[in-house]
Amino acid sequence: MYEEEPSPSDELLKACLLATPHVAGYSLDGKYGGTAMIYEAVCEVLALPKRLKLAQLISEAPIRKISFSSEADMSFILKDVIRHAYDVRDDHFRMQSLLGLSNQEKAIAFDGLRKDYPLRRDLTTQVVASRRLSHPVWLQALGVRVKQ
Repeated sequence: MYEEEPSPSDELLKACLLATPHVAGYSLDGKYGGTAMIYEAVCEVLALPKRLKLAQLISEAPIRKISFSSEADMSFILKDVIRHAYDVRDDHFRMQSLLGLSNQEKAIAFDGLRKDYPLRRDLTTQVVASRRLSHPVWLQALGVRVKQ
C-alpha cells in the first residue's frame, strides 16, 4: 500500500528504488490456485465429486525450460530464472509513468495498472536444466524444478 493511494505522491515514487502496484496475487497460477481452492471447498461442502484438476485447465507457461551451461554462475542463473517469471523492473517503469500526473489522472492510471496487469506465471512453472549446479537448493526453495 502507498500513502495517498491510489494517487501516490511524486516524491514517494521518486524515492522508491522499485515501485510496483500491489499485485502479489496477480499471477495466472495464483488466480487459478485460488479458484481451485474455492472449487474444492464447494465440492466438499456439497458432497460432490471433484472432477476437475487445475492442471487440466491452465495453459502451459510460455517459457518452461531454461538451460544453463556448467560454467554459469549461480547468481546469474537466479537472476535469469526470476526475471523470466517476473521482471519487477517492468512494474517499476509502469509506476514511473504516474509521475507528473494530477491526483485524479494518477488514480485512474494506477487503477489501470492493476486492471490491465500483464499475464505472468509463477516460478513453479519453470524447469532449469544444467549438468552441474553449485547450489540447486536455492532454485528449489523458489519452487523451480531442477533437472541435472
